[in-house]
Amino acid sequence: MSQSSGFDIRFAGPDGPTGSPGAGQVVVAVAGELDVASSPELERELLAVLNGGVSEVVVDASGLGFVDASGIGALVRAAEAARRSGGRLVLRRPSEAAQRVLDLLHLDGSLPVEGGSPPS
Repeated sequence: MSQSSGFDIRFAGPDGPTGSPGAGQVVVAVAGELDVASSPELERELLAVLNGGVSEVVVDASGLGFVDASGIGALVRAAEAARRSGGRLVLRRPSEAAQRVLDLLHLDGSLPVEGGSPPS
C-alpha cells in the first residue's frame, strides 16, 4: 500500500490484497479533501497505475469530506484515459459531499459511479 496526502492505494487481485499492481483491479481510497491542492497528485497517481497495465481502477470515495470541481475534473480525466487504453475507472461509494458535486455536474456518462452514499 502506498500512502499520500489524502489518499492511499491498495492493490487487489483475485486472491485479495497484493503488494503490487497487475492486470487485475486496483483500489484507490480517497479521504479528506480532494481539491485544487490535492487533485493533481491524485491524477498523477491514477494515470501511473493505468499506465502500469492495470485494467480496472476503483476509486473508493467514501472517505471524502470535501470535493471541488478540480477534484472531479481529475477523476473524469483519469476515467477518460482508462477508456482510451481499454480499461475502466469507476467511483465507488461517493460520500455525501462527493455525490452532491456529481449530481450538480451531471457526469453520468463521463464518470461511472457504483453505490452512492446512503441518504441522511
